[in-house]
Amino acid sequence: GNWTARTVENTGGPTAGLRSGNVSALAAGCDGELWIGTGSPRDGVGAGIDVLKTGASPHILAQDTWVNHEYLNKSARNSLPSKNITDISVDCDGQRIWVSGAHHVRLPEGGSPGGGFTGGGVAVWDIGAGEWTRYDVRHGLVSYSENEELLAEAMTVLAGPNGTAWAGTYGTAETDTAALVNDKPYWPAVLNAFDGTDWTHNVFADAGFVSSLGRDPDGRLWVGTSRFGLAFESDNPESWRSEPSVGGLFVKEGDAWARLTAGDSGLLSNDISVLRIADDGTVWLGTEGWGLARFSPGAEGP
Repeated sequence: GNWTARTVENTGGPTAGLRSGNVSALAAGCDGELWIGTGSPRDGVGAGIDVLKTGASPHILAQDTWVNHEYLNKSARNSLPSKNITDISVDCDGQRIWVSGAHHVRLPEGGSPGGGFTGGGVAVWDIGAGEWTRYDVRHGLVSYSENEELLAEAMTVLAGPNGTAWAGTYGTAETDTAALVNDKPYWPAVLNAFDGTDWTHNVFADAGFVSSLGRDPDGRLWVGTSRFGLAFESDNPESWRSEPSVGGLFVKEGDAWARLTAGDSGLLSNDISVLRIADDGTVWLGTEGWGLARFSPGAEGP
C-alpha cells in the first residue's frame, strides 16, 4: 500500500544505481528483476540501462542490488545502441532482452553543453552469454542516419519467438537531413523484422514513425504509427485532410497487411502512441491527445 521512491540521489549517484532521472522504459525481467531504460526524446540525454533487484522488502533501499549497462562507443558491437533508450522487450523463453534507442547527445570534453548526435539502433542481451549485440544501419537496420555518427532512430522494439524481433524506426537511406526537416511529420515509418540472422523491412509512406508494437495470441502483428500528435487538424475526423497516407494502425496476419484508420474503423485517432495486447487478444490503444480505445477481436458492438 506504499510507494517508495528511487532517485539518482538515493540509489548511489550518477555512476551507480539509477543513473538518470529520465526513466523512459520499464520491463519485468526473467528472474524477478526490473529493467529500467533511461533517456529523453526531447533532448537526447540518458544513461542507458539500469537493472534493479530488490531484497526481501522493496521498501528497503539498502537491500537493492543494481547492474548498470552502458553505451560504449560507435565502434563497439557489444554495447547498448545508445544512452537514450526508448523501449525494452523481454523474451524469457529465448533468454533475450531487446532494447531500442534513439540518438543521444555526445557531450564535448569536460561535459559542457552542446555536442553532436551519435548512436541509436537496437541491441539484444543474451542472458546466458552475458553480452550485448547491437544493430544499426551498418547491420541491416533501415532508419534515418547521419554522418556515420547518428546510426539509427529506433523508437520501439518487440521480441518475437525463436530469436526473432521487430523494431520501429523512421526514415530510410534516402531520407537526408533536409527531407527530415522539410517533410516533418510525414516521414516514412519503417518496421524492421529480424529473423534471427538478417533484417528485412516494410515502409509505411508518410506515416511518421513506428511508435508501438504488439503481437496477439493468434500471431497477428499490430503496428502503431504516430506523427507526434500532428495527424489531425480539428476535433472532427471528417474534416481532416486527405493526405498522401493517413498512417494509423497496421495489422499483419500471415503475409497480408491491413490498415485501420480513424476514417474507416472507429479509431479515435491516426496518431497511436502506445498499444498493449491482453492474453485474451483484447487490444488497448493509447493515442496522442485523443484518449484510449479498446478493440475486442470477434466481439459484436463497441
